[in-house]
Amino acid sequence: MDYFDRFDICEAYEALEHDYGVGGALGPRGRQVGVQLHRMGWRGSPISAGDSDRLGENARSVYDAYVERHNLQ
Repeated sequence: MDYFDRFDICEAYEALEHDYGVGGALGPRGRQVGVQLHRMGWRGSPISAGDSDRLGENARSVYDAYVERHNLQ
């Protein structure tokens, strides 16, 4: 990750759940990402809206690091 930015992190995790979430769970431990984003009051960008192809550079870095760390591809 290039730098810490809460918006980028939330945006990346929203895209991760969209791309890899199964029944609301993401990753090997079944993390409830959508529930946590909702609790935080997250309202994503209408431009990206969970689309990993539209992530900014920093959010893409967060997304890619998660995919690599959890062997999702």
